[in-house]
Amino acid sequence: MGESRPVWVSREQIPEVFGIAARTVDRALADGARIVRRFVGRKPVYQVDSIDAWLAGLDEDRPGQATT
Repeated sequence: MGESRPVWVSREQIPEVFGIAARTVDRALADGARIVRRFVGRKPVYQVDSIDAWLAGLDEDRPGQATT
């Protein structure tokens, strides 16, 4: 069986899972991106599918640009 991705990620896991800085996700949230964030205690966790959808939307906004 292949390695499965988590459903939720912490700030510390964002670079490992998506290859982007956690503050990039925080900035996107501040700018109105539809990224689902919940808090476990005082720590935020982010829904993986919502970050994937946001990243896919970025690719659609910039046709011809390679993804990194």
